[in-house]
Amino acid sequence: MQGNSRWPLTQEGKVAATYGLELMPPKAGVKDVTGQEVMHGFIPRTTFVIDKNDKIVAIFSSTTDHISPDVNKN
Repeated sequence: MQGNSRWPLTQEGKVAATYGLELMPPKAGVKDVTGQEVMHGFIPRTTFVIDKNDKIVAIFSSTTDHISPDVNKN
């Protein structure tokens, strides 16, 4: 199964777990922008800021920092 990203959906849970992100189960009645029922779980939108030495220096999360898509336009 392939999502809208370059990552197969089966890998997203593994990647999320590596960085301590919680995979939330599917929610009944949720539909995508085309009206199709969403059958997969959800991972909070998370941005990692990486420095020039490949160290994570900041993490911004839709859950922890209460950043919604309309706030996170840039």
